[in-house]
Amino acid sequence: MLRQLKLRTKLKELNQRKKELAEKRDKFSTRKKELEVALEEAKTEEDIKLVTKEVEDLEKELADEDLEKELTEIDEEVSGIEEEIAEIDEKSNREKKQPQKKERGVVKDMEKRTRFFGMTVEERDAFFDSEEIKGFITRAKDIAISKRSVSGEELGIPEVVIDLLRDNMNKYSKLITKIKLKPIKGKARANVMGTVPEAVWVEATGYLNEIDFSIGQVELDGFKIGGFIPISNSTLEDSSDIELGTEIIEMLGQSIGLGIDKAILYGDGRKKPLGIAKRLGQTSKPSELDDKIEWKDLHASNVKKLSLLSTSGADFFGPVVKALGIADPTYAAPGDTPFWCVNHATCIEIKTKALAFNSAAALVSGMANEMPVIGGEMIELPFVPDNEIVGGYGSLYVLAERAGATFNRYDQVRALQDQTVFIGTARYDGKPVIAEGFVSLNFGNSAVTTTAEFEIDYANEEIGDLILAAAAGKSGHTAVTVTGKEESGTTLKYKVAAQEISVMNGDKPRGFTDWDGKTEIAAVAGNVITVIELDANKRAIKVGSCEAVLGA
Repeated sequence: MLRQLKLRTKLKELNQRKKELAEKRDKFSTRKKELEVALEEAKTEEDIKLVTKEVEDLEKELADEDLEKELTEIDEEVSGIEEEIAEIDEKSNREKKQPQKKERGVVKDMEKRTRFFGMTVEERDAFFDSEEIKGFITRAKDIAISKRSVSGEELGIPEVVIDLLRDNMNKYSKLITKIKLKPIKGKARANVMGTVPEAVWVEATGYLNEIDFSIGQVELDGFKIGGFIPISNSTLEDSSDIELGTEIIEMLGQSIGLGIDKAILYGDGRKKPLGIAKRLGQTSKPSELDDKIEWKDLHASNVKKLSLLSTSGADFFGPVVKALGIADPTYAAPGDTPFWCVNHATCIEIKTKALAFNSAAALVSGMANEMPVIGGEMIELPFVPDNEIVGGYGSLYVLAERAGATFNRYDQVRALQDQTVFIGTARYDGKPVIAEGFVSLNFGNSAVTTTAEFEIDYANEEIGDLILAAAAGKSGHTAVTVTGKEESGTTLKYKVAAQEISVMNGDKPRGFTDWDGKTEIAAVAGNVITVIELDANKRAIKVGSCEAVLGA
């Protein structure tokens, strides 16, 4: 199986290179024809010299590139790889067709039908028996069991594991298979073609007209998304390589995959991809957008509010389909069908509005999981608001995937639970490059949602300051006054200790006592009072301290 994975990866790379070379050859051919025409039209000696020089430069460039030779070599290599893959597949099929051995009435080799990420057990065993995978799992075990330090240690994930992670991520991300996924390295720029004008008809011998169009570019960066996997140390000690590897691949794929869908729809473009709904809601051109790209204000044309809750059948679907039809498929990839994101309740609501009785008086639905008339799968996502539909043509959204991923372990974070924490991260960026291909609507007569709340990034923000003033209270108590607190939506806690308590932004502190901000605090001489402010998530966002001042 490992050999097949490598061969298919190599085959994909070769076919991509072949496509690039063919495109380059076509461009050379077009240039050559243009120069031949220009040479015929040249009248002056100066013009003839200029065109001749360009012809010579082109011929030299063609000789240097030697495209045909490289294309021939690629064809030969592709043919060899395809033959080897066919031989491996044929051998695998022969082995699968061999009679199964029975033992006491039980099929002994039944596990051969069990599949691991699309592999048979034999293919799975070969995968984990390879040196790079075996070394990866061994290092994961060693650093978790042998070492007991608070610092993290990074592991590089083998490319074949990353391929499996990507496949597994598809199981949890419902949108990543619907949009254009583009693996890239470093910063990249995606071409965006402006509106294509109609070509001009001329006489067979007439001059060609210049077609006025432009190609701009959008820059794709790489923002980090990640999650952690707590694994008990007993599991690490007792698990086989296959069990541990399966758990790592499964949970990493889940943590990364689940975080992508929300960004594809509602990401604000800051430290995350730009979402479809967010882009449609923009009312001015972003400053970072290429000047060559024609930016369109779509917040009125492609963001629709309808009042259809009391309707059903054609009265409901007519306006809905008309609104969804605003999504322009002109620049979508051939064969691309739209997708429509809704939450579960909305999906049921839409299906209910398609109910009808057939001639046998049976209640039937006029649709499965596809939008009537316009077509396209309905995809259920829990964070889409009620009565809203967001979607369009996925090939017009580019999601850039950075090459490589990292894998870290920390054994002190959950020491009391006897767990080692494994952290997986990957980097993505994305945006709708042709936003006209998408639409967002609310059929409940409410404003369309173009933003969403994401998990707060506490780790990369410094904790805020509370200013505490202490005064003598009643006997054995200190009266504390707090300034710098948020106006609403937060709570206070305090702790009395021999010294100030260190609190990081986003901590969920233990051992602190609820405080109303007014009640005097009991303490003893030499004590330090630490007060923290917690947000609605019960995470620390501000902290301050003061020495106790005791009343007589």
